[in-house]
Amino acid sequence: MKPLALLFAVSALSFGYVNSNPRTYRTDNTNIQFLVNVDSANVNNANGVPWITPGTDVLAGAIAAMDSWNSVTTANIHFAIPQTTTLLEGTPTNNVISFDSSSEVVQALGSALAVTITSYNADGSIVKSDIVFSTKEQFSTTGDASALDLQSILTHELGHSLGSSHSGVLTGTMFQATDAGLTTQAHLKPDDIAFASSLYPVGNAYGTITGTMRDTTGKALRGALISAEDPVSGQIIGGFSSIADGTFSFSVPPGSYYVWAEPLNGQVQAANVYLTASEVDTDWQPVIAGGFASPSLVNVTAGQPTPVALSAPVGVSPIQIDYSGATATAGASFEIYTGPTSIAGGETVFFVFIATGLPSTVTDANFKAVGPFTIVPGSFRSSSSEGKYQCQLSLNMPSVSELTTASLLIDYNGNSAVFSGGIEVLPAAPSFPANGIGNAFSFASSAVAPGEIAAMFGTNMGPASGLFGAFTTAGYLTDQVEGVSVRFDGIPAPLFYAAAGQINVQVPYEVAGESETSVVVDTGTDSVAVSVPVSAAVPGLYPAAVNFANNLLNTVANPVAPGDYVILYATGLGSPLTPIDTGEAAPGADASANAVTVTLGSGSQLMPAYAGVTQGLAGLDQINLQIPAATPPGETSLFVTSANGAQSQTISVWVQ
Repeated sequence: MKPLALLFAVSALSFGYVNSNPRTYRTDNTNIQFLVNVDSANVNNANGVPWITPGTDVLAGAIAAMDSWNSVTTANIHFAIPQTTTLLEGTPTNNVISFDSSSEVVQALGSALAVTITSYNADGSIVKSDIVFSTKEQFSTTGDASALDLQSILTHELGHSLGSSHSGVLTGTMFQATDAGLTTQAHLKPDDIAFASSLYPVGNAYGTITGTMRDTTGKALRGALISAEDPVSGQIIGGFSSIADGTFSFSVPPGSYYVWAEPLNGQVQAANVYLTASEVDTDWQPVIAGGFASPSLVNVTAGQPTPVALSAPVGVSPIQIDYSGATATAGASFEIYTGPTSIAGGETVFFVFIATGLPSTVTDANFKAVGPFTIVPGSFRSSSSEGKYQCQLSLNMPSVSELTTASLLIDYNGNSAVFSGGIEVLPAAPSFPANGIGNAFSFASSAVAPGEIAAMFGTNMGPASGLFGAFTTAGYLTDQVEGVSVRFDGIPAPLFYAAAGQINVQVPYEVAGESETSVVVDTGTDSVAVSVPVSAAVPGLYPAAVNFANNLLNTVANPVAPGDYVILYATGLGSPLTPIDTGEAAPGADASANAVTVTLGSGSQLMPAYAGVTQGLAGLDQINLQIPAATPPGETSLFVTSANGAQSQTISVWVQ
């Protein structure tokens, strides 16, 4: 057997932190207003290079990060559209995001990439949160591989502003570390969503896993990291046992899970979750419900507690994973990290990790894959160097339609280790052509309009079975569906529907006034940015009118009486006279800023009684039109023309 040759560069990751009580919460959770100091970013950082990279849009990155949390339909959370400010820090009530190079901030940040400074009352209610970015780093929203992803960092820090500590799940947005070029923490994982849904619940959608963490002597174990993972989907959620008595209770969606526990002495340690070494117990080994050889499934029901008994072996395990990485090509150079490893789906890869306690007598039978991947039999290799073992496994990664998590469990000679949520399976890059995006009603693809419902057609754009978006309790359409998102010039677009071949999306109102917009589909892997022309209006009509008199579809069997009204449902009429937020359910009737005319088949041009947004819905317009009394019976055609000359397709209306 040849010794394993490893070609890698070890990257030390930086850490973020928050100054707050572990059980803080917001009372303004339905309308959290942040101010963003954009001007403070337009200077050089402490290393003399631009603080943000060329082309980066700080405000768009902030909106995208906030919308990640706004899209959690099982949590009562809404960040308002951020406003700009010249403040570097908030007033007693303002929340400010800034780039501050003052000596006080430099000292507070230390080696952190960003810091969230939270003020809260004695009962834990948060008064305000200020987020400050490192003075030593570069940040980007353009995918610059040499810079830190601003959206990912800010999504993490906003989690702190909501009251979250760090996560014990390595792939979580709230995991304590990241590195340049990594963007996956911009996507909330099930663990992050479970936090939000637990602290700010909507309904009773989650169940709980409960118990007391003990060792085999019966001693309660404080500060244990508990993980629950669906072995099929890879959905993983974490919790901690109490530092007072070892009890635990954490929220998980209904489903079937493997449940295991590990001490805080690995890649996640006490200090990473704001505890001291004296507050936790670490002299025990990882344990899984039912045992490593044949784990038992724990079934969780919504609204119900599910007790789990975990009894851990006494003594510290000699097995510990320090760094990991992967490559699809033997002998290729790649980086290994502390933290998660990202692997493209649909490939067989060499998973490489540096560990203690795993000599060459270990086989692949000592490993258990949890989640959507398998271990290639007979593929384990290891070689020792300076007390560490350089280890390799071959993994078969399935093709996935969204970012997916997996874990690796190890059991050798009565000793154990877990790599909880340490592997990210990335979907194939989505793709769509420039003419693949158009009006959802007319399918015209010459341009997009602000607020329009657009249909996008391509490949690898979402789940094989299409899923629908939903409105949050705050009345906004979410901009993520099962990890799928779309950005126009960096601004997240609300989603009506997402599938592998089609996405229905609302074009953000923020593109108004632009000549073109850059569109990216993100499923955990970004598509190539596609430039699409922008027009003030691109009207498209739903193919059937509705009779105003009886609110039924206008058909040959249900014609409209001459002189009565029909409603033409439309999209793409452009911005309303009174601005509303992208994705917001229109609070009332409001006319379009772009006047429209309706042309009948006879050539008559009519001014509608109303043309504008439809109350209670996002992106949907309506036109209230009176059919002239002299209109002859039978089928008549019509189309709509906006003030900029753009025409809809022609539809039919039936007249008595």
